[in-house]
Amino acid sequence: QNLMPPGAEIGMLHAYVLAQGDRLGNFPQWLAMAASLVGAGAIARLLGATRVGQLAAAAFVATLPMGIAQATSTMTDYVVAFWVLCVAFETLSLVLQGPSERMDVLPLGLAAGLAILAKPTAFPYLAPFALVVAIVILRRRGILALLASAGIAVALVLVVNAGYLGRNLVTYGNPLGSAGKVDTHSNEIFNGVVIASNLIRNASLHAGTP
Repeated sequence: QNLMPPGAEIGMLHAYVLAQGDRLGNFPQWLAMAASLVGAGAIARLLGATRVGQLAAAAFVATLPMGIAQATSTMTDYVVAFWVLCVAFETLSLVLQGPSERMDVLPLGLAAGLAILAKPTAFPYLAPFALVVAIVILRRRGILALLASAGIAVALVLVVNAGYLGRNLVTYGNPLGSAGKVDTHSNEIFNGVVIASNLIRNASLHAGTP
């Protein structure tokens, strides 16, 4: 476990110290779920949903079976999901704002850095948002603004994650940890069929009802 990013676990440590025990060990995950309900409603509002639509979006998130299981555990998936949700909100805000408004990538970079600090599997989920933001900035401000914004965002991500990435690099020669551990947690085959299979499998986890 010493090679994994410590973002969520730092929150668990604080809960452990403040409660003088482990009875609040799941609190960071639970708080991340509660905040994700707000985030889902906020994204729905940006997309034009009424108050009923915003509540429906929050209710959909609140009733995900795997989400409920995660929110009552000491896993880290809901923490990373919350930060990715923040990236989604900020990306949508940039897309919807007027061309003359200032495009601030600071919250985007910080949220992306904290998502990666919670779990490195955030990378593939963050990639589409990064592409959308890059296209928007390029079209509205040009290549120089894109390079400047990208530099700021990447710098923020690296600063937030420099500690554990540096320790892994020194210890294992790989910023993500030992090659054996990385291989254990990755697919042996990468193609469209495997991606489709994983999507169907993960979707089925949320489709079950009594």
